Amino acid sequence: MTVYDAEGAFLRTEPNGGPAHFVTWPVGTRPTLNAIVDAAQGVTGRAPPKSDDDTIIETYLSHRNITGYDRREAETVWTLYKKLVGKPLKYASRDDGRALVKQFQDDGNKSATINKKVGWLRAACRLAIKEGKLKFNPFAEIVPESSDELERVPLSEADVKLCKRNLDKLSESDQLLLRVLGSTGMRLGEAYQINGEKIERGVRYVQVGTKTDASDRNVALPADLLTHLPKKIVGPLFAADVDGRFDEKTIDRLAKAASKRLNRFLDDCGLDDPSIVVHSLRHRAADRLRAYECPKDIRQAVLGHENGEVSEGYGEGFSVRQLRKWIDKIGF
Repeated sequence: MTVYDAEGAFLRTEPNGGPAHFVTWPVGTRPTLNAIVDAAQGVTGRAPPKSDDDTIIETYLSHRNITGYDRREAETVWTLYKKLVGKPLKYASRDDGRALVKQFQDDGNKSATINKKVGWLRAACRLAIKEGKLKFNPFAEIVPESSDELERVPLSEADVKLCKRNLDKLSESDQLLLRVLGSTGMRLGEAYQINGEKIERGVRYVQVGTKTDASDRNVALPADLLTHLPKKIVGPLFAADVDGRFDEKTIDRLAKAASKRLNRFLDDCGLDDPSIVVHSLRHRAADRLRAYECPKDIRQAVLGHENGEVSEGYGEGFSVRQLRKWIDKIGF
């Protein structure tokens, strides 16, 4: 650096200043003073600051009480969006949302799976709009309609007989699990939620269902199943598999493992059509109830359908005895 006096005469030369440090921060974030000092001094180890958008996602998850696997999935999708786009939600467009869809498509996800994943962010933005935190939803109507989902078909009565002839290939616990699914039409995860039983007017029943409000229901234990159950269910029905734990995370893990085992069992029985899976038992249950002309509202009460068409008074309108009359029609 050259220094001159007020009249322009040369005085001296001096070395320039030392190395400079420039601290930058992602657009849309509000770093604390400590965070800025840490970055300038090269300090690491503290959690990165949360942006307004992070708060939007967390607010939605807490507002809806989303926990366990679903919360982890939503947080993973949000992290992926930030990595792919890195643009604050208030500046995001549908094209930014479509970048997320394209990534899921490139990863081989089916349209229904993509819609479910993106749905977490869509719902969070919808809530933020209602609360005046956002004006536009970049995740609305961005998943293209597609028929790429493989249609699941119900098990036929011949298929059921084949399964029953091969039950000895399964452990005792999985034999009971298959009977529960086949005779009630429960979802696999719901069977793992069974934690004790109740009795109404002499009819034994269990309470299951957390997927939606409609799925939360009483399930009468059908006659076909009673002889294979303990005289009284005390605690988790599949306690031997749960190892004493009965939290949501454990149930989710065990249900996924059981799905693989039972689908492999179906393949070993010769039912190796990709459209036939353990969930096909639920489709069969619905078909059986329709075949016996079970009224639609009772059918929904038995199966816990989630299409929003449950009749007024659901949960109170049908006694367990009424439900038992129809669930016995499913048979296994």
